[in-house]
Amino acid sequence: MKAQVSIGAALMALVFATVAAHASEPGTASGVPSAVETFKSFLSRPPIVRALVFSERLPADPRAPSSAPLGDSQRFRYYEALWQSDSYFLREAPNLESNALPTSLGVLAARVGDECWFHYGRGYHNELVEYSAEHAEPMNHVCQSAYINSDVLRQVLMLGLMHSEIGSIEWLENKFQVRKQTDEFRAAGELIASSTGLPDSLRVTYTGKNGDIHWLIRYTYPERMAQNKLPETISCFWVDGDTEVERAEFRIYQLSTRHKFLAPDAFSPLRFVTNNAWKVLIYSNDSIYATLPGGGLRMIQNKGKAVGLGRRPGDPSPVRLLAAYTVWAGANFWILVLGVRASLKPKETKKARERKE
Repeated sequence: MKAQVSIGAALMALVFATVAAHASEPGTASGVPSAVETFKSFLSRPPIVRALVFSERLPADPRAPSSAPLGDSQRFRYYEALWQSDSYFLREAPNLESNALPTSLGVLAARVGDECWFHYGRGYHNELVEYSAEHAEPMNHVCQSAYINSDVLRQVLMLGLMHSEIGSIEWLENKFQVRKQTDEFRAAGELIASSTGLPDSLRVTYTGKNGDIHWLIRYTYPERMAQNKLPETISCFWVDGDTEVERAEFRIYQLSTRHKFLAPDAFSPLRFVTNNAWKVLIYSNDSIYATLPGGGLRMIQNKGKAVGLGRRPGDPSPVRLLAAYTVWAGANFWILVLGVRASLKPKETKKARERKE
């Protein structure tokens, strides 16, 4: 009997010791993850995003983005989005109030499984939307255009990191590296926590064939901490020695997540196609078809050659449209390129740098 009591007491002591050890681990007290652990988990194992509304601050003068501090600008773009591992939806809206309305005056990019949609707005052929299925033509122009122009969504869901696929961060304590980059730049760095236990910033090094580029991403939080404990504002700075130059700023107004997959219809832009009365161009097997009012299809281009386009004089061909669509998409890429050039030529004058930017 005494042996049984001793064994039981020893087991109870072991249980209490184990519980106490786990309770003392950072971020696991009472089973509630800390803000740092939530932040790290979001970057490496993101949940499904069922609702996201955010803004992007734009340079006051887009022709001379370095002519004034970005923080002084009052020009913004607003977006709403959804995301899960096999699908995404992103559209630009004129203002925050319009996010609930089924109209879109700017970019709309969506992927539903292997089906892709892309619409480019802002006054350039607002009446067109493009559609293609990737199984019909792997890596077709529509899927490429949608992917490139949804870069802003990836940057926000990566909490400021560029050139990185969503959920591709590997952590070793507070140091990280990107497992899946979107181009030749590799990203790695370190998470810095504040004295209050919140993720304060990420120090990031982007490594390309021309060397390293250093960035700093800073975070601010709402006065009343959101349930997801994620930052409200993301500010990205290019670091040149002791100089920090703000290059991007995002503000998250709504971020709702879930664990169960969303239905494909949640990502479909068909309601916007209908409400905006867009003409649909269908890309399939290296051909382009226009949808007719009666529901039929008309081939307008086959293997790069026009087939009775019926365009108005001076209108660009669909191929030229595609080229124009992707011009806007590479802004962050060229910011990095400019950073490389500037870091390789530290003796350039300020005027020469601004002319390049």
